[in-house]
Amino acid sequence: MRVVESGRKYKFYNNAITTYEQLPAKTYRVAFNDQEGFSLVETHDLEMTETKVYGQHLEKVDKVLNVLDKMKRNLGVILSGDKGIGKSLFSKMLGIKAKENEVPVILVDEYIPGIANFLDDIEQTVMVLFDEYDKTFDEKKYNCQAEMLSLFDGMSAGKKLFVITCNKIDELSSFLLNRPGRFHYHFRFAYPTVDEIQAYMEDKLEEQYYGEIENVIAFSLRMKLN
Repeated sequence: MRVVESGRKYKFYNNAITTYEQLPAKTYRVAFNDQEGFSLVETHDLEMTETKVYGQHLEKVDKVLNVLDKMKRNLGVILSGDKGIGKSLFSKMLGIKAKENEVPVILVDEYIPGIANFLDDIEQTVMVLFDEYDKTFDEKKYNCQAEMLSLFDGMSAGKKLFVITCNKIDELSSFLLNRPGRFHYHFRFAYPTVDEIQAYMEDKLEEQYYGEIENVIAFSLRMKLN
């Protein structure tokens, strides 16, 4: 049996309990229930499904992590663009590289009142990923984005990398977009360039179909292809 004291409360656990000075470099998801409050639950690590990445994703991932290493305060990154355009791919790459650098990754996929204070209490360097922030932290539905601003301001002891993905940039609080102190980077994901389409098609098609690539490129100039 193990007895853990927190304040004036004592809780009993079995012998399998392990204590840490720092949160281990794993991937977690924020959980909540009325009896125990907030907690982090270990979840599957982020994984890459593509064997080759097109564009400048790798360079931008390294740039973000290098700046995080040098800064002494929070660093925020906004990833915006239409669905299927590469935001999730980039955030996975960032999370994988962060974990390789011994930085825990925390996934937030729903709004829960009080979550800002919970995350603020983490006193070490972590990456916090808010996927589809404009949807899960819907200002019209929850009136919640103002609650998060103090968290992003970085007044707590721990240094955090906040990463927000969003489809509709106009549904983010203007206080996020107009304060570079809160979010240092805003990467706007555009549709593939002609060179990227050419490289992708040559990698995916058999050589006998290369003659159709020009038609695909011409079509992409008239229609948005993710």
